[in-house]
Amino acid sequence: MKYRLLIVLFAIFSFSCSKEIIQQKLTISVNPINGGTVTPPSNSYEKGQTIQMLATPAGEYVFKEWKGDLTGNVNPSNVTMNTDKTIIGDFEKRQYPLNLTIDGSGTVKEEVIAVATQSQYPSGTSIRLTPQPVEGWSFSGWSGDLTSTTNPLDLKIDKIITLKAIFEKKPITKITLRNPIDSLSISQTYTPQVIGIFADGTFMDVSKSIIINSKTNNVTVIDKNKLTVSSSGVAEIEIVYDKYTIGHNFISKTFFYNDIPSELKSDKNCKNEVNVAIVRVLATKDGINLDESKGPDSPWAYNNPTLDIQKQKFNDDNFITKNSIEYGTRFRDYGSGKEKKYVCINTVAYIDVFDYKLIPYNINSEAQKTIDFNELFQRINMKSLVNNKKVKEVWMNILYKGNMNSVRDNKDDCKCP
Repeated sequence: MKYRLLIVLFAIFSFSCSKEIIQQKLTISVNPINGGTVTPPSNSYEKGQTIQMLATPAGEYVFKEWKGDLTGNVNPSNVTMNTDKTIIGDFEKRQYPLNLTIDGSGTVKEEVIAVATQSQYPSGTSIRLTPQPVEGWSFSGWSGDLTSTTNPLDLKIDKIITLKAIFEKKPITKITLRNPIDSLSISQTYTPQVIGIFADGTFMDVSKSIIINSKTNNVTVIDKNKLTVSSSGVAEIEIVYDKYTIGHNFISKTFFYNDIPSELKSDKNCKNEVNVAIVRVLATKDGINLDESKGPDSPWAYNNPTLDIQKQKFNDDNFITKNSIEYGTRFRDYGSGKEKKYVCINTVAYIDVFDYKLIPYNINSEAQKTIDFNELFQRINMKSLVNNKKVKEVWMNILYKGNMNSVRDNKDDCKCP
């Protein structure tokens, strides 16, 4: 009896001294599902136990990182089971670079069928390469890891691929002038528009690459591909591009009807309107600069300004003259300011004349020359302006020739007393 009691007491003592083991749950998943495996699998582990996690990628995948209750990209990586944990093994497809180079002039458009365009593509990505030659070039083929003339080219990226897109310059078979002219007024500019035609019938603009050669003395070439004329007659040029040449002839005109500046037109705020024709007489040596050796005789000169400078000076002078006449008539009321201008000057023709005939001032002297206005007015059809546009006055802007220096330069050489 005593023996039995001892056994019972020992059993009770043993049971009361045992310790409960706490378990923590570990849940494992992978992304994408076919990207690889993670070991150990989902299970329960004793609290505090350290578990080593190992990610093993499949096929064309690589391990990227841990997510969930384990972060970073260390593989294998340890985790301590102090709580329930959920761990995700994140995998991604291998990245392969597509190395593209260009031979010639052009680009290659990359269209990704499966994922967004990038410099490296996930394995299995399908892309489309479309060569895009610049004007004057054509695509001739691919070289490198693939030799082909396919355009566009579809590829599946499953390894490193190096390709070269080869473009060849298309040969021009002839050139043609798209904007021929019949005439050009002195000092006006002309820029030929030339196209090069390829064997397949397509064409490109080569105007900026042409060279203009003057075949007559009245043509002045500006910046290789633009020109002006300087005197009357037939103007002849030669247009050259590469090995091709075309000729072009046109008439050089000695006068030009300009657009009338708004400041030289009447504002209608007056009692009487006077129509005026303004003629600017401008001698030139090359269609760009004034020629002071030509023109009527005068005791002053300008030191060779350009035509544009002189045109602007004439324009300013005409504006001042117009306003002086108009506002001078306004103050006939002795400054009360209540009266309108009595006269408005209205310019109805604004003509540039670049070539003209000189005749003696009088029949008794050949030394001094003046403009033959009769010949000039007949040439610019002044009779029509008088009859049709009711011209009442003609203002002449004339630059005289002479040997004295202009005001801006006469400090050193002035002959004045």
